[in-house]
Amino acid sequence: MAACTRCLRDDGGACSDPLCPLAIVPTAVRLPDTTIGRRLGASGLEYLGFLVAEILTGSLIGLLSVVPIVGTLAGVLIGGLFSLCGAIYWAVKDTSGGRRSLGKRIGGMRVVDSETGRDASALQAVTRNSYFILACLIAIIPGVEVIGWVMFAAAVALDSALILQDDGGRRLGDRLAGTQVLPRGD
Repeated sequence: MAACTRCLRDDGGACSDPLCPLAIVPTAVRLPDTTIGRRLGASGLEYLGFLVAEILTGSLIGLLSVVPIVGTLAGVLIGGLFSLCGAIYWAVKDTSGGRRSLGKRIGGMRVVDSETGRDASALQAVTRNSYFILACLIAIIPGVEVIGWVMFAAAVALDSALILQDDGGRRLGDRLAGTQVLPRGD
């Protein structure tokens, strides 16, 4: 067995360094309250950024709507494009190396597999955000886009409540994907 490049351990045992690929983190680690605050803050930052983008998009669509027919068509296209971009963002935001979105980078957090403590897989990262992706995809459909945004808002409320209630700060997506957000440790 090769030695770990982080802790230099080569005896086959589990490393205690949370960033080491040999590290084992027990299922649903209880996080200190300060970490729960960072976790909620990192998520809130992402939700806030998405809300600001939605307000700007809505304002642009409102301005375009004063132009008959062309403005309405442009509004539908811009709204659909924004929703599609949102779905893509939620699909890839935690799939980068270290499984950290912008909010997690700022908050010093990372997504790990709750069983092994290793970085979450790309599939786990997409699964944990699947209901946000679905809400954005529904919001693309003219006439029912409001349902997508209501789903999105309900998911934000539910996730925020779960992060506060759960000792490990796990939201619905973490439970679906078998993941947990932990402090980066570096």
